Amino acid sequence: MDERSLNGAAVKALREALRLPGGEFAIKCGMSHGQLSNIEADRKPASAEAARRICAALTAAFPAPSHPRVQVDVWKAITNPSPIELEETA
Repeated sequence: MDERSLNGAAVKALREALRLPGGEFAIKCGMSHGQLSNIEADRKPASAEAARRICAALTAAFPAPSHPRVQVDVWKAITNPSPIELEETA
């Protein structure tokens, strides 16, 4: 994984699109529902470990989760661009 920051709104939107209830998803991520809620609302940043667990839980919800492209696409969907990526697009 790269140095992107987690985008809480994107995590919530993807979780809801996959019809995963917050409490159930929090358990899959190994955190409390309150912690997940704070991350999704961008009230508190996710640690690197929490970001990895969220990505893994979202990836596992897809039909072909073991395909390497799915994990990369999920990670890009739920993170903000890194400063390097922003510089490259400027």
